[in-house]
Amino acid sequence: MQTGQRLNIDPGHIVMSFGYSTREWPLAFAAAKLLPQQEEKPATLVNRILWQQLTTTGDDAQALAYLKAVATI
Repeated sequence: MQTGQRLNIDPGHIVMSFGYSTREWPLAFAAAKLLPQQEEKPATLVNRILWQQLTTTGDDAQALAYLKAVATI
């Protein structure tokens, strides 16, 4: 967690990168269980920020329907 804070990287990402690079998945999963749980899922956070910053889709109803389908909050 300290390394994540120092490098501005999510600690979960560091743990999973460790698991991937070393193939030590049992150790990586054990470490991930020790990390504090996030309040919201990363995809939800990304989609919420997308909708906050999306100012217009123009007159393209199809594009808006697509975004609503794939970027739900």
